[in-house]
Parts: sequence; C-alpha cells; structure tokens
Amino acid sequence: MATPRLGSFLDGLSGRMGNVVFYESYGKAGMRRKPKRNAPFTEKQVTQQARVRLAGRYVKLVAADPEARAPYDEAAKLRNRPVAGLISGDYLNAPEVNSIDLSQYNREPGGTIIIGATDDFEVTSVKVRINDANGNEVESGNAVKEGGLLDRWVYTATAQVPAGQAYSVVVTANDRPGNIGTKTETVQ
Repeated sequence: MATPRLGSFLDGLSGRMGNVVFYESYGKAGMRRKPKRNAPFTEKQVTQQARVRLAGRYVKLVAADPEARAPYDEAAKLRNRPVAGLISGDYLNAPEVNSIDLSQYNREPGGTIIIGATDDFEVTSVKVRINDANGNEVESGNAVKEGGLLDRWVYTATAQVPAGQAYSVVVTANDRPGNIGTKTETVQ
C-alpha cells in the first residue's frame, strides 16, 4: 500500500470522499478504497445498528436536557471520558443483578434480602417480588440502596411465606435509560 505524504493542508483529514477513505493509524496518514460489502447484513447486525441509532437519539435527548445531563457531565469529568460516550454506553448496556443473598431472610416480615446490582453508569432502582410455589405474588416492593456501597441494595420483607413451601425471589434492576436486568432465585 502506498503511503501518501500529506502536507499541513491535509493533516488530520479523515473520512470518505467518493470511493476513497482517508484515515490515520499509528500517527501516519493513509488512504484506501472504500471497502465493498459482499454479503448482506445479518439479522444480529441489523438489530445492533438499530440499537446504536436509538442510542444516538437518546444521547441527543439527554444532551438537550441540562437536568438529565448533569450526572453524566460529572461522571465524564471524574472518568476523563466524553459525555456522549457515557450516555450512549449507558443506553446500550443493561444493569445486571449479580447476587441475591437470602441468608438473612427467614420467610418472616422484617427479614432482609441483600442484592448486588451493577451497571456501567448507575443502577437507579431495584424492585423485589416474592412469589409462592404457584407463581402467585406474596409481596413486592423497592429495595433501598445501602449507604456508601454503590452495588448493594437491601429489601425488607413485609409478608410471611409459609414454612416448607417453595418460593422464588425475582429481582429487577433499572438504570437511567430504562434498561432492565433481572435475576430469579428459587428456594425449594
């Protein structure tokens, strides 16, 4: 491949002009023909392209709203990253429920369930639902973020699950863009 010598007039040029692509790699400028696509996009690729377009729209919405943008601005300064990248990444990545600790839950009101939930930016809420063996809801409510620990949430039970009966705990974590992460723990 030929390496063009670009004068100061063309330094930093990148992008496409007709069928020629200009780029910089390892500090050297280059140009090549625009690559040709021989196969149609797969269904996964089309889906991902649509998600990225929606992320771009979300970035524009948040950037236009000073109140919604403020937490991202603060985090961008702390992390030394572009604000748009944080917002886009938050939109594209759902939170994850990492753990459900039932060791302090005794099927009685006042028992606690400890939840570990993480997100690339911030988990905004965690909801807990306790179901009986038939899948009927026994109780549900919001967990409370434990002070100082970013990924630890505590839910305090308000209803009783009969002893000897199987039950399940369904935990749902939400982030700012509305993404959801779910995990279920079943006890026999």
